[in-house]
Amino acid sequence: MNETRAKGGNPVLFNSIVRRNFLPKGVTEIKGSYEKEGPVLVDTHGEYLESPRRVAGEMNVPFIDLNKLTHDLVTGMGVENSRKLFMWIPAGQYEFCPEGKIDNTHLNIYGGRIVAGLVVDALMEEVPALAKYVRRYDYVVAKDGSGDFFTVQEAVNAAVGGSKKTISILVRPGVYEEHVSMPESSPRIELVKQTGAEIRDNGFTQDVYVAPYKGDRVCAISYTFDRNRGRYMY
Repeated sequence: MNETRAKGGNPVLFNSIVRRNFLPKGVTEIKGSYEKEGPVLVDTHGEYLESPRRVAGEMNVPFIDLNKLTHDLVTGMGVENSRKLFMWIPAGQYEFCPEGKIDNTHLNIYGGRIVAGLVVDALMEEVPALAKYVRRYDYVVAKDGSGDFFTVQEAVNAAVGGSKKTISILVRPGVYEEHVSMPESSPRIELVKQTGAEIRDNGFTQDVYVAPYKGDRVCAISYTFDRNRGRYMY
């Protein structure tokens, strides 16, 4: 804490996210997974969770109880649905992991984004000065697998059927060789391209309006898709 403050930083402390441990009835030994899970999420961290809370109190540092936030998240999702957050890999689905995998400790990409959202919300509440730096997107497209989808079209398709009138899609750096079309009854789509992101339709690279944003050159909302008029810049 002292080193961070000496360099002009403002430290914020968190404790660990919850481990997905639905202990079966009658079982007392904590394991990484169980043949049949129980109905109640049981803590596995013990006093380890309290160390950052105590340090934060002693040094007057903001503290976020990330364990409680994720405990409530996993409990609310339930035994079955909460598996979607963690590295549960079905057997026979991927060549690199033919036998499958059950990991109740580490989040997958989807879980990481959900928990990151909880963190951001908690940070804005605990440290309001950070709120002006937050930029939210409904979906993220990334060729390296770090987003919700690999292609822009997949993200556009996912926007259909929701209640929001406008959907924002962040496109991370990479070349996306695809023709993006609008499904019926889709909402207004706003694409935000990071520097280095290109969408090529039959070899044609679309020009984009690039503007400075928060100290970095990122693409402002560059294209709006309208199913009646096609694609146009604004």
